[in-house]
Amino acid sequence: MSEKFGLVTWEEEVGSKSNSNHKRDEFMRVQPGNNRVRLLTRAFQYWVHKWKEEGDKGFGEKVYCSKFHGTCPLCDKGDKPKKRWFVGVADRTSGTYKVLDMGAAIYQHIQTYSRDNDWGDPTTYDVDIVVDRNGGATGYYKIVPKPKTSLTDADVSMKQGVDLDDLKRRCTPPTAEEVGKRLERIRSRKNASKNEADTSTDDDSDDSLFSFPPADQQSVRA
Repeated sequence: MSEKFGLVTWEEEVGSKSNSNHKRDEFMRVQPGNNRVRLLTRAFQYWVHKWKEEGDKGFGEKVYCSKFHGTCPLCDKGDKPKKRWFVGVADRTSGTYKVLDMGAAIYQHIQTYSRDNDWGDPTTYDVDIVVDRNGGATGYYKIVPKPKTSLTDADVSMKQGVDLDDLKRRCTPPTAEEVGKRLERIRSRKNASKNEADTSTDDDSDDSLFSFPPADQQSVRA
């Protein structure tokens, strides 16, 4: 398994299964049906845990892995992190710049086209991320490449405004101490919810390290 984070090429193996013009980059919400985008950047790889306390239901909480600093509290518990990727895209529906948070399924589909002699570099054509809720584990996502076209003036402007340092920051691993604080905040929030009153006074100003789309369900995540 490739132990990397940050900018990668489309040859990265998956393994086992702010710019001043952008106050806060929006995440791409992948919806059922068609989601046409133009990739404007290469992929930025990061490692993340889906952590649940014993007895918790649902998909769990996303927590960045700190193993690149030598140790990770969740790795120490036997929880294995998975690779994900951030990529800057032009969302054809809204006509705006978005950050797409990709899991292995979408990454592998795009990787296949990037390796194909007829398609190549996936920034040279639009791709349609088709989401089929009834497609099962192997058919939930399908990538449909569109004919190659030059970037529009709007695309060029968006690409020039992309903050690559921000994408790099988003995938930079936290320290083990920061992971511990993240876990404590999650526990505090859950306890507050159980008590039907949020009494937390914790300052979450550093939660940008762990920014993800708030809806953490298969129907909206990439």
